[in-house]
Amino acid sequence: METAHILLVRHPQTEANISQRFVGRGESPYTALGTQQARDLVIGLGEWRPDRVYSSPLHRALDVATPVAGCGVPLIVRDELREVDFGLAEGMTYAEMTALNLSADHLWLEPKLGSVPVGETWEQFVTRVRGVADEIVRQQGRTLVVAHGGIVRALLHLWLGVPRQAVVRFTIANATAVSLTVDDDWVGLRQFGVRPDLIL
Repeated sequence: METAHILLVRHPQTEANISQRFVGRGESPYTALGTQQARDLVIGLGEWRPDRVYSSPLHRALDVATPVAGCGVPLIVRDELREVDFGLAEGMTYAEMTALNLSADHLWLEPKLGSVPVGETWEQFVTRVRGVADEIVRQQGRTLVVAHGGIVRALLHLWLGVPRQAVVRFTIANATAVSLTVDDDWVGLRQFGVRPDLIL
């Protein structure tokens, strides 16, 4: 069977990224840099020539995925590819969240003793992503996924077996890609944190 390729791309920079606010299921507009990154991504990802494009329904990802798919390939928008649900902490900074004695059991945020947990847990998050992860990894040819930092970490956790304690340490920069290959059931990491125009 021919080797398949998966490209995971985090959305361009948003205002929430700059202000370090937890915006998961909500929207946040691009910064000026993010707008330029979006233009560059559309060009670079189009040149990669995907056979299909999966996307989060949130505009910070969808606004890149839609024009890339516009070259005549299927656009598959899946709710499971949304970012972590931060619950009551949505829109807050870490300092604001902890000042209200809230905590979150996902990714890098360890719950504090006596605090009130909010949002999805890591296990709930991974369970949500698992179905679409299994679907994506079965595809042939070239599959592009445009989503969020949390989604990229969850997919690497599921496909590569990277433990939570390790994968949360991965820095997923805005507008960068992770390139993977799939041979039968074997998923391999090819490139990490690369600009789409530099993908091998």
